[in-house]
Amino acid sequence: MRYLVLECALSFAVVLDEEGRVRRVPNLGYAVGEVREDIYLADTPIDDAVARRRGPARTVWWLAAAACLCAAIIGGAWSWQTPRGTVHLEINPSVAIEVNRFDRVVGLAGENADGEALIEGYWSYGKEAETVVFELTDRAADAGDLAAGGAVALDVASDDEPWRAETEERLIADLSAHVGEDIMVARKADIEAAQAAADDLPEEVVVEVPEPEPADPAPVEAAPAPVETVPAPAPAPTPAATYSDDSGYGNSGYSGYDD
Repeated sequence: MRYLVLECALSFAVVLDEEGRVRRVPNLGYAVGEVREDIYLADTPIDDAVARRRGPARTVWWLAAAACLCAAIIGGAWSWQTPRGTVHLEINPSVAIEVNRFDRVVGLAGENADGEALIEGYWSYGKEAETVVFELTDRAADAGDLAAGGAVALDVASDDEPWRAETEERLIADLSAHVGEDIMVARKADIEAAQAAADDLPEEVVVEVPEPEPADPAPVEAAPAPVETVPAPAPAPTPAATYSDDSGYGNSGYSGYDD
């Protein structure tokens, strides 16, 4: 049999069994409201008069407990379902994501025809806001609405300014890391300011410079013919002089003197 602990004192406790009988039992560490099956009964049932006296108080206690439980359930449901702010995600499709105080999505709507097409068939309820932002951005990229060089505008609206600023900054930073450097993620006002600044830049003027006409090639002088060097003839050798002991003097018969 199960027993509901109604009251606890230092040495005893008052319990109610399944048949409606109220008993006083030794308190072995029980707590009020606890349901136990291992109650030690000391055969000291409370008489009907005592039970009747405790009856109204017990009824009030149960009613109060039930009221507190209902209030907790209703209050929790209200806190869960009530949006704390709205995340506006604009690519070309534009969507509004309602977020509660637990950072969970409790509402999703398309803000234009492309946005309604983007969220068709997508389940967002109960997911984290960051997860929904990532998945919708990926769906837009898969549909061809977002590519390198594009931009994603993300703004958060809320009456809670500290929460709004913190949530907006966090989602922009996380989405920037998710899509990479080729896609700009910022507040819509910042994107429009950047586009306006780019439009104010002067147009690039391209001046065509004519290519110079090729100059007439300079005449090439013929290289002089190589001069053949003929070596000078070697001089003829000079014959050596011949000497003799016979001078021939007196052989001619002419002495120069008359006999």
